[in-house]
Amino acid sequence: MKLVIDMSAHFPKFVQDSGSREICCMNYHLRKLFCLIVSAWILIFTSFSQKVPESWLKSEFIVLLTSHVTWPEEAEMDTFRIGILGADKVYSMLGMKANLDTLKNIPVSVEYFRRTREVRPVQVLFLGKEKQAALKKVFKRFKDEPVLIITDSAMNYDYTMLNLLGKSMAGKPFEINKANIDNAGLSLSYRILYVGGREDDLRLLVQESERLRGELAGNLDSIQNVLSDRQEELARTSLKLEQRTGEINKLNKAINQQTEQLSNLTDDVDLKQMDLEEKIRFLGSQEERIQEKEQEIIEMNEDISQKEKRISAQWRILDERYKESAKQRLMIEEQDDKLRLQSLKIEQQKLLLIFFLILSLLIIIMIFLIYRAYRVKKRANRILREKNRIIQEQNKAISNQKEEIESQRDQLQDVNRKIERQNENIRASISYGLTIQQAILPDMKEIERHFESFVLFYPKDIVSGDFYWFSNLGRNRAGDETIFIAAIDCTGHGVPGAFLSMIGSRMLSAIVNESKVRETDTILELMNKRLRHALNQPRSENDDGMDICLCKIIRKDARKQKDQPVYLSFSGAKRSLFLKREGREVEIIKGDRRTTGGGHFNPNPFSKHELLLQQGDRIYLTTDGLMDQHSPERIKYRSKRFVHFLNRYGNLPMNEQHTRLEEELHDYMSDENQTDDITVMGLKL
Repeated sequence: MKLVIDMSAHFPKFVQDSGSREICCMNYHLRKLFCLIVSAWILIFTSFSQKVPESWLKSEFIVLLTSHVTWPEEAEMDTFRIGILGADKVYSMLGMKANLDTLKNIPVSVEYFRRTREVRPVQVLFLGKEKQAALKKVFKRFKDEPVLIITDSAMNYDYTMLNLLGKSMAGKPFEINKANIDNAGLSLSYRILYVGGREDDLRLLVQESERLRGELAGNLDSIQNVLSDRQEELARTSLKLEQRTGEINKLNKAINQQTEQLSNLTDDVDLKQMDLEEKIRFLGSQEERIQEKEQEIIEMNEDISQKEKRISAQWRILDERYKESAKQRLMIEEQDDKLRLQSLKIEQQKLLLIFFLILSLLIIIMIFLIYRAYRVKKRANRILREKNRIIQEQNKAISNQKEEIESQRDQLQDVNRKIERQNENIRASISYGLTIQQAILPDMKEIERHFESFVLFYPKDIVSGDFYWFSNLGRNRAGDETIFIAAIDCTGHGVPGAFLSMIGSRMLSAIVNESKVRETDTILELMNKRLRHALNQPRSENDDGMDICLCKIIRKDARKQKDQPVYLSFSGAKRSLFLKREGREVEIIKGDRRTTGGGHFNPNPFSKHELLLQQGDRIYLTTDGLMDQHSPERIKYRSKRFVHFLNRYGNLPMNEQHTRLEEELHDYMSDENQTDDITVMGLKL
C-alpha cells in the first residue's frame, strides 16, 4: 500500500501563487517599488525650484504598475498596446521606452489619440490632465472590457482604476480602485495594493490574509490528524508483523519436532516413505509461503520508511514557508511604517516651502503694487492738470456753441412742427387710401358662402402691395359653377404697391368679367400686355410688375350626383400652388419663372396646369411675403417650412388652420419687424 499526500490541495490559491519562486523575488520587487516611490517624491519636492520631466516619471509609473496587472488572455498576446489620450509628452517618453524594452517579455506598441472619439480598444489607456472631463465617457465606453484605465490626478474616484496623484495631492503616489479593476476582469498584484490601495481595500486585504491564515492553520491541523492516523496504522501493522513472526516460530518448532520424530522412527521409514514425501512437499510449500510473507514484510517496512521521510520533508518545507511568510509580513509592515514617516516629513517640508513661497510672493506683490500706485498717481496728476487746462478751454468754446445751439434749436422746433403737420396729413391720406383698397377686396362672406376658407392678410404698412381677388361667374346651362380666385403680389409695398394693386384688380375684373376670357394662361398673357401698356414700360424705365397665383375652379351640380369631382385650372407668374389631397402629403405645383409686366419682354408663353380633384381636397395660394419673412437669426421662413406646417395641420378645419398659422408666424417672427406684405389663402373644395 502506497501513501501519497498532495500538499497543494491543503493550501489556498493565494499561498499556491506565492510559491518559493515568487517569495524569492518578492524582496526584489518591493525594493524596486519602494525606490521608485522615494525617487518620485524627491522629484516632486525638487520640482518647486527647478523644472523636472514629470512625463518621464509618469511613463515609469505606467510601465511598473502595468507589470503588476494580469489580463485574461495575456499568454496569447503578440503585442502589448498602450493608448495615450492627451498627454503628448508622456506619449514621447513611452514611445522611446517601447523601442528599447518589452513588457512581460511582450513587444509594446504605443498609440496616441488626440480626441475622445478616436480612442480604440487597447490593453492600457492613459488619460492626461487636460482630458479628465472625458473620463466618465471613456469609462462607460470600456465598461466590463479588459482595459486598464490610468488617470492623472483625477478627482472623480468612481470612474478611476489606477490614478496617479500629482504633487499637489499629499500622501501616496497613486490610488487604486480595486472594484473597477475586478469588474474589468483584470487581476491585481497584492504588492502594489499595499502601497496604492484605499483604506477599505487594505482592510479587505487584511481580512482576506487573516482568513487565509486561518485556513492554513486548519489545513495544518488536518495534516497533523492524517499523520497521527498514519502512525496508528503503522503501529497496527507492526503488531500484525509481530503476530506473523510468532506464527513462523511456532511453525519452526513444529518442524523441529517432526524432524526428531523422523530420526526416531527410522524403522518405519520404508512403511511411511510415501507419507514422508507428502510431508516434505507440504513443508516445501510452507517454506515458500513463509519466504513470500517475509518479502512482503520487508517491502512494507521500506515503504513505511519512505513515507515517513516524505512526511518529514513536507513538514520541513511547511515550516520554512510559514517562517518566510511571517518574515515577509514583518518586512511589509516595516516598509509601510517607513513610508508613512517619509510621507509625513515630505508633507511638512512641502508645507513649509509653500508658506515661504507664498510669503515671498505676497511681499513682492505688495512692493510692486505700492510702486505701481505711486507711478499711476504721478501720471494721473499730470494728466489731470492737462485735462483741467483743456476743460477750461472747452468750457469757453461750449459756452459759445451753446448760444448757437439754442438759436438752432428754436429753428428746428419750428421745422419739426411743420413736419408733424405734414405727417398727419399724409397719414390721414394713406388711411383713407386703406378704406379705398379694402373696398376693392372681395367680401369674405361671399368667399365663405362657396368654400370653407381662410385669408391671412398682413400689410407691411398701412396699405398693401398684396391683394386677393375673387369672381363667381355663376352656373351655366349644364349647372356647372365657375369660380376664379387669385393672390397677387405687386412690386413694392405701401402707397406705390397700393396703386398697382388697384390697377391689377381692375384689369383682372375687366379681362374675366367684361372680356369673358376663361383660360388662366390667356388671362396672364393679357395682364402682362395691358400692364406694360398702362405703365408705358416699352418707352420708360419703369419695371414694376405683378406675381400672380390664379386658379379657375369648376364644380359640377351636386344636385345631380353627390361627390362629383372638381376641375381645377392653375397658372402662376413666379408663384406656386400648394395642394393637399385627402390622406396624402402636400404637392407643390410650380408656376412659370416670369412675371406680368416688368421692363424686359419675355416671349415664352404662360403654362396651364389642369387637375381633377375630389371634394375635401385643399388648395393654398400665397404671395412671397410669408416665404421671405425671416426670424431674429436672419433665417427665412421658405416653402419647406410652410409644407411641413400643411402636412401637420392641413387636415384641421380651415378656421383652426388660420389660428395655427397666425401663432406660428408670430412665434417665428418674435420681435423681428415684418419685411413684406403677407397674403395666404386657403380653400377646401
